[in-house]
Amino acid sequence: MHPILIAAAFVLNMGLENEVGLGGIARPLAVAVGAASALTGLGWLILRNRWDGALAALGVVVLVIGAYPGFLAWRAVTQTFGGAVSGGIGAALLVAAVGAPAMLGLRARHRNRPFPRPAAGVLNLFSLLLIGVVVLAQTGPDVVAQIGRPAAPATPATSQGDADASSSAPDIYVIMLDAYPRADVLHRRFAFDNSGFLRDLRARDFSVAEDSHSNYVFTQLTMASMMQMRHVNEIAALQPLVGHAGVHHARLRETINRGGAIGLLREAGYEIVALPSGYEHVALREASDHYLDHGQLTDLERSLLERTPILDLLSAVDPYLFANSQRDRIALAFDDLDALATSPRHRPRFVFAHLPAPHLPFVVDTNGGTVPLVSRHFDLFAPEAIGLTDKEFTAAYLNELSYLNRRIVQVVDHLLASPSPSPVVVIMSDHGWTFSGSKDQPGRFANLFAAYTPEAAGLLDDATPVNVMSMVLNRYLSTDLPIAANRYFLSPPDSMQMMQISEIADPDHLEAIP
Repeated sequence: MHPILIAAAFVLNMGLENEVGLGGIARPLAVAVGAASALTGLGWLILRNRWDGALAALGVVVLVIGAYPGFLAWRAVTQTFGGAVSGGIGAALLVAAVGAPAMLGLRARHRNRPFPRPAAGVLNLFSLLLIGVVVLAQTGPDVVAQIGRPAAPATPATSQGDADASSSAPDIYVIMLDAYPRADVLHRRFAFDNSGFLRDLRARDFSVAEDSHSNYVFTQLTMASMMQMRHVNEIAALQPLVGHAGVHHARLRETINRGGAIGLLREAGYEIVALPSGYEHVALREASDHYLDHGQLTDLERSLLERTPILDLLSAVDPYLFANSQRDRIALAFDDLDALATSPRHRPRFVFAHLPAPHLPFVVDTNGGTVPLVSRHFDLFAPEAIGLTDKEFTAAYLNELSYLNRRIVQVVDHLLASPSPSPVVVIMSDHGWTFSGSKDQPGRFANLFAAYTPEAAGLLDDATPVNVMSMVLNRYLSTDLPIAANRYFLSPPDSMQMMQISEIADPDHLEAIP
């Protein structure tokens, strides 16, 4: 069992360390366990001994897990001490790694004894203990912290009124384009005129906000406040985290999935459909009746591959593996929206589509093809790091934006032509431009926002994300939810400091823009 358990420990450690939910860990864990099992069986078949086969499989597993970190360590040593010193260290390590087993083998042969092996029982016990240590180390502190803390409520205590939906209730579509900036920011940063896209939306009776702002500058905070319909510092489950460093993925994801808006929609008979972005920290797995995932790589799976030479082997077959997967996720999300517009329904739907675009990296060209981006450059956001000039970087960004605009208009046409009652359609971004760190603070708040609200034109004209769901539910489900004040909270650019929010009065006047 030890090769299988060691492979499982690797996946569990990374998944739990990044606070990925069990739904996000299940697939990579199954792949790791299956691969290690296959290696063990193959070793048994070749060596004709299950003990030796397992040892050979363990060697491969350890090599896969340790090769890339070892390469990074070797590169750091080389950069620090130079080639001669690092070469000497490498030679010593190689002699130790090869020489010690060779000496043991020669000694055993000289004494006419079998080659000494670690007992399988000892390795199994060690592997089980490692699994236990991983789970306790990664989850123990959070379990202790959760004792006595309030859970994220399924419905807000302030909800009132009739939340019963009928088949005539409108479908509600929220299409969130990650990090899509407001039109004036696009013009200021890229001299790009986005008025044609906005004009197309207005021609279809959308209200388009020209001065829209997000309440927060991180996706998780925007989504938590949207689904809970109150500001982050007013959510009991999140109050203890405000002002403290850390990613807090698990607590925020729980808050999103158990949001009051989701609870009210479910009580009203709505079918909850989620189109995921592939980023597990905002996955709506728990909340959705239908989680429309087509098997593309998630951020956890990419991180696991990046830490092994398996990525380099796969890249020999598909050098743009990550970019192709992300491109497919974006394109298929639009296809799913088109299909939902025409598919029969037995009850109203709430559809939340979170597209990881135009957020970096840019993976879609104007025609919907994949932008060539080698997988090991996927998470490098600086143009020079991925081998692009500023001009090429801008062109790639605007090409992806043009593709998104075209597909959004197509989806809108399909939704508005649906035989069902006219749907509510909100097209928005979670925040604005984020790729200049703290240098463009106003741009971080300046998000895209447009809404089609049948028989209630202009309903969301003054809405910020925190109030989108409460305003829609009040109008179409006759609830009487309170409307939060439009408040704005700035976080440092580092996601580890996301909850260190500070309230600001005017998001358009923060600091000089380069």
